[in-house]
Amino acid sequence: MKLTLESSELKKIARAFSPVIGYSTLSGDALTFEPQAGRFNLSDMGLGITVYRPDIVDMKLDEPTVSFSATKFASVAGVLHGDAEFEFGAGGITLRSGLTRYSLPYSDRASAPVEVDGRESTANFEASALSSVLNQAKTVFIGGVFYTVVKLEATGELLRAVATDGVRLIVAETPARSRPLDILISQRAVDAILNLPGEIISVSCTPTTNLFVSDGVAIVDSKTSAKFPNCSAYVKGVKPTSTYVVEAEKMHDALARLAPMIDEKNATITVVFGSGQCRLSTLANDAEDAVPLISDSTDALDDFLSEPDQQVTLKLKYKYLTSFFKLMKGHVIIGVESPSKPVMFEAGTTKLIMAPVVK
Repeated sequence: MKLTLESSELKKIARAFSPVIGYSTLSGDALTFEPQAGRFNLSDMGLGITVYRPDIVDMKLDEPTVSFSATKFASVAGVLHGDAEFEFGAGGITLRSGLTRYSLPYSDRASAPVEVDGRESTANFEASALSSVLNQAKTVFIGGVFYTVVKLEATGELLRAVATDGVRLIVAETPARSRPLDILISQRAVDAILNLPGEIISVSCTPTTNLFVSDGVAIVDSKTSAKFPNCSAYVKGVKPTSTYVVEAEKMHDALARLAPMIDEKNATITVVFGSGQCRLSTLANDAEDAVPLISDSTDALDDFLSEPDQQVTLKLKYKYLTSFFKLMKGHVIIGVESPSKPVMFEAGTTKLIMAPVVK
């Protein structure tokens, strides 16, 4: 019996592996296919992903386990249409779809499967809740330098993701009922989790690994020995003396309009609060825009509206601002203590602390 899969199914398989393919080393480009077990496996430097296909097991194929280039497989899957037929040859695997043929030579490397049998779930989360906090936390990976992990905490009623790069600190929260959890997740694992296809994501832990499973896809992430900073204490230490409120969408649009003039020389922009506006300009002063400050008092904002008479000028990294405001909606509260102290951005249950550029 030959193995035939819809090209849409191949695309789903390739998408699950994209975080490994995107970062993979030479040793991590070996996609291992186990026809008899119905598993596709890819691993590299502490991160492993397995896609389980019970329907392939039901075909009772007697083909051997083989490995081939994950990068080439993903490229082929991206362009195929209709049914794709697998042929197992002596020197490689052939994929045929209509008149189109691709040959992928076998690799002498192999990726081990992610084993899930016998593991009891530590916590279960709705994929939408987990994706929400991880998507916000990963914004600090843009241009980040020091930390490449996210701290994931579950209190039983709340799910929290914390990340920092030494310049920015973000704390994203959402209501979620689950067992308590406190783990560190690597940057590549975060990307892989965000690709999981199911509505519920199960998390289980061992002394050396964290396992995430959803709808036939399993991810194993080796635990790091790195110590994560005490971010909660740092958040409490930020004490703004002036606060301003802006609309996230308007701020994002204004930042986008500065984009044509943003380059290495203009990587930092000037942000001025005063006269009912938040004015944005490049350091070279060859582009400027502004958004109105929210001044209408509402019960929700009464505690935050404290615009001082004297204007406040900050210098902030452009890409840090755009990555944050791209994801936010509605009111964003900006707390400032002084031009040289960290700035607090609050949007709902999400807090971002950003160090200004001081020169």
